[in-house]
Amino acid sequence: MLFKSKMEKLDLRKLYRFNREKNAYIIDISIDYYRDLYNDWDFSPFKRRDLDTDLVLFIEECSEEIPLRYKVIINFFMPLDMRDLEKEKRSKAGLNNYFKYMLYKVEGDIAKHRIRASKYALTGSVLVMIAFTLQKFIEHLIYLSLLPEGFFIGGWVFMWEVFTILFFQNADRKAKLREYRRLMEAEVNYNYYAENYSYEELTLPTSPKKSSYKSDALKQIKKG
Repeated sequence: MLFKSKMEKLDLRKLYRFNREKNAYIIDISIDYYRDLYNDWDFSPFKRRDLDTDLVLFIEECSEEIPLRYKVIINFFMPLDMRDLEKEKRSKAGLNNYFKYMLYKVEGDIAKHRIRASKYALTGSVLVMIAFTLQKFIEHLIYLSLLPEGFFIGGWVFMWEVFTILFFQNADRKAKLREYRRLMEAEVNYNYYAENYSYEELTLPTSPKKSSYKSDALKQIKKG
């Protein structure tokens, strides 16, 4: 091929670690506390708290870079003395519920736009039929000859909207649907390290994306 897609040009192995056994790319995220996963302005208990917007955006952007033929593993790294199995369990459930909700939302959008496309198709068909009918009855009336053209134009405008919704807009939504389904099914792991661990012994695949989420909290992690 003369042209390669953006994903083909991108050397993902330089940005993300890869698990060959699971055929999955690993999104590494370092946090200091479990509360880093949640919205700073939401003071409700962890069980009902909203996820941090920057975190979700970071995960989604990383996922968009990874072709859908691969799985995704989300790895959190945090200090060992912060370990709390109950909070860990809740945070995993929170991530799963968030992407499940987004999946449901996109499915709703697709259904809503299909209904809208059906209405547009019906309206467009009616306008075109009216145009054909008018042509038969007023073909000898010069001063009304432009009337069918107006209905033709209106009908094709609605039919073009149908084409746009079904083949462009909903195609993008279906791609997003697959993204959210993959993230909902993604394996989420917590890796705890001792504070006195020597970071010089660890390596991290560097990436501009990696530093975009809470860069002051990111730490080097063990390459596995």
